[in-house]
Amino acid sequence: MNSDVNGQMSLLNLLGIEEDEPEKEEVTKKEETKKKEEIKSANSEKSNRKKFEVKKYKCPITVHGGPYSYIIEKDDDEEMSAVKVKNHILKTFPELKGILSPNMQEDGSCILHISYHETKLSQIKDQGIFTVKLGKTYVISDIGIEDAVMKWNAKFPQYAGCKFHYVNGKEHILIPFYDHEKTVLRTYQLPINVGFPGMIEQIGSSEEDAVSGAEIMTRYSKKHPEFKDCTFRYVENANMIIPLYFKEHYDADCMLKLPIKVATGGYHIEFSADDFNGNDIVTMEDIRKALEKQYPEYSKERTIMTYDKRHFVVAMLKSSEKGATIVSCRDGFHREVTENGVTEYRPYGKFELTGNNQLAFSLNTDQLKIPKKLLSDIIDRFRMDIHKECALQLFMTKDEKGYWLYEPKQRAVLNAVTFERNYNLEEEYVLVMDIHSHGTLPTFFSDIDNQDEKGIRLYMVVGDFSESDSNSFNIKLRAGMNGVFQDLPVEDFFA
Repeated sequence: MNSDVNGQMSLLNLLGIEEDEPEKEEVTKKEETKKKEEIKSANSEKSNRKKFEVKKYKCPITVHGGPYSYIIEKDDDEEMSAVKVKNHILKTFPELKGILSPNMQEDGSCILHISYHETKLSQIKDQGIFTVKLGKTYVISDIGIEDAVMKWNAKFPQYAGCKFHYVNGKEHILIPFYDHEKTVLRTYQLPINVGFPGMIEQIGSSEEDAVSGAEIMTRYSKKHPEFKDCTFRYVENANMIIPLYFKEHYDADCMLKLPIKVATGGYHIEFSADDFNGNDIVTMEDIRKALEKQYPEYSKERTIMTYDKRHFVVAMLKSSEKGATIVSCRDGFHREVTENGVTEYRPYGKFELTGNNQLAFSLNTDQLKIPKKLLSDIIDRFRMDIHKECALQLFMTKDEKGYWLYEPKQRAVLNAVTFERNYNLEEEYVLVMDIHSHGTLPTFFSDIDNQDEKGIRLYMVVGDFSESDSNSFNIKLRAGMNGVFQDLPVEDFFA
């Protein structure tokens, strides 16, 4: 019987009515809340499972790993995670434990990178059976380590002198490998063998000429992407290339085998051992220095030397304040060297530099004179801001019968202008003239101009502008070649 706080019977009891028990209602609410929370938790777990679902790769899976290349067939599993793929590789080649880095690709294949660590044979004190093993190829000796290595070298002489990675297990496995060493960039006579024991491929045919090592690796890596842009070890007595896992890079100290061509402004120069006192192996910097002797604009500060995989060097000039650059090889560009000097031919004229450093420029025809309308356009552009220098360039039209003006991207102040050369434009069209203004300052070619203007072309400066007199300005024009200049009368070249 329920009583109120004063100990008396409640009204509901006096009337014979059962009183509801609020505790049950509270329990019911708690159960509903708990059920909702359980549903929410289940949905959350389901969502998380989707969010963190492990990516699977369909079999068969091609494993690209040099001598450890193989295919994981469907018989093993219909689908495999990256972890399962790695475990499968280690089950197949347990000697790779600790030195294997697999990388799954978008196409479902797997590329391996293997980091070998050399162990000197003299440091190995173990006794018993030794196995020299590379991929699925191996030799075994129960006499000792020296006998195992001798057997391997006898069977695969291309590995004589290599290093060994030692796996100190029950089988005492030695993995032969080559470290990356600085190689001489050169060409190789085709055909040539590339690959590993049991996996040798022939690149090229006897009908092909010699090609560079980089080109050989480019062809090889089409089927073996793990060696894309990688270097290699060449074994001459076997005429064989062994791919390495190290990426190739070319710098100023890389060594080149002569002869080699250098692509420069409008022509190719071939350097041979005769140009280097009989030395047939030189660095990229050695070649740049030899180039600079003929073309002073190719100084170390201004030149980018790039090795092309087809075994030639491209010499490009960086942008500068009034800088020189190069254009691609094309018709109308020609160079003649005689005992009297050097003559450079361009589609619009020729530059003759004599042995006593005298320059003479002439237009090919009077029809190639520059229209005076373009000269007026130049003056009008410079007059727009006479308190800053400005740069323009004059190009020939596509048919090489006319001219047009181009304003490059630039940063200018009162007494200096730096502009970005448009290499694509200078390859597509013939660059005739670099032009810049001096604003209100005097019209002259400064020492900075003399240092920068070493390309083979015409140069013009306009200055002495006045705010009060729109007709006040002066023009100076000159031809330039290798830092040698010839002043030209403006009226002879504008019509």
